[in-house]
Amino acid sequence: MPHLFSCVGMIIVSWTFLENTIDAIVAIAFHDHGGDVVSTKLPKQFSTKTAFLKRCCEELQSLSEFKPEILYLVEKAEELARTRHYVAHGVLTEFDPADASFVFLKIDTTADKTQHVIGHMRILGTALVKAGTDVKDLAKQGQSLTQRLLGEKA
Repeated sequence: MPHLFSCVGMIIVSWTFLENTIDAIVAIAFHDHGGDVVSTKLPKQFSTKTAFLKRCCEELQSLSEFKPEILYLVEKAEELARTRHYVAHGVLTEFDPADASFVFLKIDTTADKTQHVIGHMRILGTALVKAGTDVKDLAKQGQSLTQRLLGEKA
């Protein structure tokens, strides 16, 4: 179990760095690159932040130099978000030694938010380790991108 706790901890702690980086890029796009024309309000939820950054990359010429990196960061973060969501908010309910997989369950809502449903995610132990490493590496890339975005405006 200590290895599982290390994997979960790496995902959770690294995600805080990644989401903080996304917040910083949102702020830079909004305040320094005209993102307030794209949206009159700063996005708060993860999905609205990533949608905002995608729109900024399409609509704001001043971000064109950084567009591939911003879009890569956003797309990879979106890919990792489900794993992070289940690890952070779900309950570990099962371990299958046959394939070294874990099952996380979470009470969720339907898309129209009118009913509760039980969501689940089965993930191999190796994939859990990889997710932790991927989130950490992506956060590091995002921090570097943020520094370069700030350098362009300094």
